[in-house]
Amino acid sequence: MNIEFIISNVPRNTILEMLKKEQEIKYSKEIQDIYTLKFYNKSTVNIDIEIQKFVLKQFNFTDSKKSLHNYWKIPSTYWNDNEIKNSVFYMKYNIFQYTSLMIDDSIVNCNLIEYPTKKSVSLFDISNQTKPLVLLAGSIT
Repeated sequence: MNIEFIISNVPRNTILEMLKKEQEIKYSKEIQDIYTLKFYNKSTVNIDIEIQKFVLKQFNFTDSKKSLHNYWKIPSTYWNDNEIKNSVFYMKYNIFQYTSLMIDDSIVNCNLIEYPTKKSVSLFDISNQTKPLVLLAGSIT
């Protein structure tokens, strides 16, 4: 019988094993091949979530929304634990920091890649001083 994943009830060692299993599956040749398929439609299936559900079930937890949401709390719960952080790339290379930019701050020029053309542009080239500029950036790894 599977139980709900509640981070405070799961031993650190088990969490570490779960993350290592997730990393192993996510970077397996089979899963990497799926990511590169031209017909892969993320709106139909989210591979990352399916992998996490699979890992939860492998460790005898339910794959419910509640379990998933609790699983997603691992980075914020273990933010200062290097062994946990280094067990999966998305935690190891998480460089997110809260911005110190304020409204009306000056921007610093930088090079960008335009989507979907993949053309190189500079931030100054696409900014218009009389209009607000909103940039969205992301990565699927």
